[in-house]
Amino acid sequence: MGQAVEVAGGPAKILRDAGVTSSTYSRYLNGETEASAEKLGRIAEVTGVSLDWLVLDRGAPIFEAGAPPAIPLGPDMAQIPPLRIGEELEGEIGGGQRLAFPRALLRRLGTEIEALEFLRARGDSMRPTIEDGAIVLIDRSQRDVIGDAVYLVSLDDGPLIRRVRRNVDGAITLISDNRACYEPERLERADAERLRVHGRVRWTETLL
Repeated sequence: MGQAVEVAGGPAKILRDAGVTSSTYSRYLNGETEASAEKLGRIAEVTGVSLDWLVLDRGAPIFEAGAPPAIPLGPDMAQIPPLRIGEELEGEIGGGQRLAFPRALLRRLGTEIEALEFLRARGDSMRPTIEDGAIVLIDRSQRDVIGDAVYLVSLDDGPLIRRVRRNVDGAITLISDNRACYEPERLERADAERLRVHGRVRWTETLL
């Protein structure tokens, strides 16, 4: 709950719009009392998150725009399209429909909203950073490898999410955060030149 309130504009604005006093909100956060269904619904409405995520911390803190939303999307929400590589939709959700995110969250990422696309991660290679099934936001404008940031890349097979490190000899190392199960993969210069960088990972949900 606290994360949703902070992202959507902070307690002062959200609690006023939701009709919740600051003392009551503090008791919610401290586990001293439980919010009523009415209050939870109102907080979900003004923060723009799904009630399922707000109550159970399950799934994505966003509405799937293609499904009938419990509340209408307001000007504080932005719709992000699924990531497309060529004619293929990667990590498609709900038939390629867009997902809605709070604009406040996207602004904090420091990227242009128009450059963002989403996919759903597959596999355990990037645990614990990115869980299997987690929604991931990709900044398609960031295709230059800088440091060892996490990118969506592809070589000959399908796209992969990996930490990418450029070596001084021109080779590139693809690193899985789940290093107990996956060894780093070194691409020599010839293969590194064929590597396609589709964008940089800017955000992922946390699945518990």
